[in-house]
Amino acid sequence: MLTLREIGFRGRLQFLVGWAPPRDAGERQRSPRWKTYGDFLGEYTAVRDEMLGWRSSKPGDFAEELYQRVAADRRGDVEALGAALYAAKFPTDALAGLEEG
Repeated sequence: MLTLREIGFRGRLQFLVGWAPPRDAGERQRSPRWKTYGDFLGEYTAVRDEMLGWRSSKPGDFAEELYQRVAADRRGDVEALGAALYAAKFPTDALAGLEEG
């Protein structure tokens, strides 16, 4: 069973603030834990109850908001919903990714 201890402090911060899939080999090396929003959400779902107890999650918390959006969307396209949420929270970073690609 996965725990917040295994996720670590950096993972908790990414659950709260935001995370996006690595765009290149350098980012993949620095962020080896998750490769897709599906991976990210899967681990958040596994520790969600513990996370909610550790810090009262608020609607603005990234992982909880993604969790709620996926639950509300009948298609449940985690990658598209994650990318849209990330772009809404970090519009400048999302645009930089488009310019690089």
